[in-house]
Amino acid sequence: MKLTDTIAFVRRYNAWRRGDDSEQPQPYQIGQALDALCDHAERLDRELAAWKHEVDLLRAELEKFDEQAISWWCEYQDLKQRQP
Repeated sequence: MKLTDTIAFVRRYNAWRRGDDSEQPQPYQIGQALDALCDHAERLDRELAAWKHEVDLLRAELEKFDEQAISWWCEYQDLKQRQP
């Protein structure tokens, strides 16, 4: 079942649970849909963790670059001041 179908199923189930006139879903269908949503959420959580790790690595590289750029700027300013 596609994710969009699973979401639609759970929404229909929730509507039924709140008193909608639709037919009661079978318990195994509810379980399958909830398992699918949990699997998807876990997959997204792993992807998010990987992206956060990548951002941390990039941030560390940028900080190194910033430190080097500041160092070069200071050296440049020193050289400018030494010129007659």
